[in-house]
Amino acid sequence: MKKKAFSLVELSIVILVIGLLVAGVTQGSKLLRKFNLVAAQNKSKKSPVNIIKGLTVWLDATSASSLDLANLSDGDSISNWNDVTPIKTSNQKINLVDAGNKPVLDVSGINGLPSIYFNDSSGSQHLQRLNTKGNEIFSQDEITMFLVQKYIGGSAAFNVLWHPEAGGNTRFSIHALWWRDRSVYFDFSNICCSNGRISTSAYNSQIAEKEVILTFHKKGNNAYVNLNGSTIVQSINKPGKITSQAAGPFRVGVNMIGYIGELIIFKKGLSAGEVSKIEKYLSDKWGIALSN
Repeated sequence: MKKKAFSLVELSIVILVIGLLVAGVTQGSKLLRKFNLVAAQNKSKKSPVNIIKGLTVWLDATSASSLDLANLSDGDSISNWNDVTPIKTSNQKINLVDAGNKPVLDVSGINGLPSIYFNDSSGSQHLQRLNTKGNEIFSQDEITMFLVQKYIGGSAAFNVLWHPEAGGNTRFSIHALWWRDRSVYFDFSNICCSNGRISTSAYNSQIAEKEVILTFHKKGNNAYVNLNGSTIVQSINKPGKITSQAAGPFRVGVNMIGYIGELIIFKKGLSAGEVSKIEKYLSDKWGIALSN
């Protein structure tokens, strides 16, 4: 007995059903992303970042005030990333703009949440605020910075960099990872100055292509770097200071290939308890397990 061929009407019905199923899955994915985004925004509103003193920079890719999420779609170019630090005037905020070659929005770049994707190791695709004095961001020998990222690559990538145009060798910078030996570098003083740099090598497998929380802390002579809540390098003899008042660019994502979701900076060395609270908040929000 021969099988009956589908009629055009039957084929149309099958195609319609498949289309509805695909549309349903797509709509369901959008609703899930929206739910996760709202949950992340609520965690930010209740986070300890809002109440701990000394906050100078808060850039958050999940915040509708930090990124224009209502008018941005997946893959859209990013021209502005706004500082959402509470109790700061618009002139005081460290709002970033593109440097010409714009990074893009990935609506689910880091564990399903929005992040900014940088993909240019030539150095022209980053976000910056020109004419920024160091004391707008940190104290002369104190800083605590938290960074949520997924590093892919990039030649001599600076995840975060402040280097005054007229400030000689002075700079605050982060390499995570440094491309030559896959090291983590934390500079706070003169360029490559031994009394203002701490570093640790061979962290490629723990950081590359992974969603991570990095903490960079300096207070007086003491400095350390945490990876997902656990210290990977520390020093009790790093007296380096940044006393220059020269203004220069504050940049994020220089030469970097990868994703950045959140950047938080305090102009003081936070206590161990305060650091732990913020790392816990970032872990809960971004779905990154702490190792401590």
